[in-house]
Amino acid sequence: QMEKNHLISFWEMYNRHLIHLINFIPEERLSRKCGMSDGSSRSVSWLFEDYVMHLDHHLYQIFEKTN
Repeated sequence: QMEKNHLISFWEMYNRHLIHLINFIPEERLSRKCGMSDGSSRSVSWLFEDYVMHLDHHLYQIFEKTN
């Protein structure tokens, strides 16, 4: 089993790296559409926003269980 602090550090580093990469995407590309598995399409910016909401959901789960 992975040590909790190691996992949290990895998660933080991974998300900081994603932010770094996102900052290189030209603003006009953020409105480009991506095909989803259900046949719908979403913009690149929607994918980022959805990821953050998903991340918040998991953080809430983690801290709800530790309090």
